[in-house]
Amino acid sequence: MAYLSEIKKEIEFYKDFSSLVETLKNLALFQFHTAQRNLKTFDFFPEAIKDFLNMIDIANINHPFLQEPKKGVLGIIAVTSDEGFLGGLNNRVMNAAIDFSKERKISIIVVGKQGQKYTQGVNLPVVNFPDKEDNKKSSQAAQIEKYVLTEIANGNLSSVKIIYPRAFSLTSQRIEVLTLLPFAELFKKESMDTSRDYSKIILESSANDIIEYLAYLWVGQRIREIFDLSRVAEYAARYIHLEESTDKIKEDIKKLQLKYFKIRHSIIDQQMRELSTAKAILSK
Repeated sequence: MAYLSEIKKEIEFYKDFSSLVETLKNLALFQFHTAQRNLKTFDFFPEAIKDFLNMIDIANINHPFLQEPKKGVLGIIAVTSDEGFLGGLNNRVMNAAIDFSKERKISIIVVGKQGQKYTQGVNLPVVNFPDKEDNKKSSQAAQIEKYVLTEIANGNLSSVKIIYPRAFSLTSQRIEVLTLLPFAELFKKESMDTSRDYSKIILESSANDIIEYLAYLWVGQRIREIFDLSRVAEYAARYIHLEESTDKIKEDIKKLQLKYFKIRHSIIDQQMRELSTAKAILSK
């Protein structure tokens, strides 16, 4: 009987745990829809940057924000999260980042302490920034932006890509890769609008100053936007993880209940046999 009581306690524990996981799952679902509803992306921004670059004869300008040197270090910004239940998502982001080392020399810029753990044992230079807390998101983006622009300007990095999770629906997330700098890879000269006449435009600032300011705007805006996109993906990934956990807990409860009733039935059968035997002895 003691064994039956232990199984019963275990069943009650799993039921309580299932209720907790269900609450967390509903919270993640609410956070996903709220973040998705509040998400604002500036799809016109690349075209606006392209228009400004179109005003400048970039073919005759040598600037690290415009053209990538033939040899150089590729900077990879990997956007991970320190929130719970996101180990799988962080793993996918970091694997995508480390994979670039197969092609060329890289330096990884990790957002989040959890992401940094995946670089242990990997012989690569790593720079770590704190997780993108919602109330510090803007300042963290500014720190990364300053670091990236400084490293490229000083020749320590030749180009920078950012890798992040993006949710296309509650159940569909994908790891995205976006080039931040240099501009040459983003906006090919042949893809620019040639229907407009920019020949009469007077540039009050130097071309280099304009390029540097555009890079400042572009990198900062893109990082902030990606922080928002990745947060939506994190809520979706957490919901899916908790949904899978709920299903597993329910399956475990069913197994324990089956075990409980099987043992209980065995005990009842044994008691019935003992009573039948005792009755037969007494009737003699």
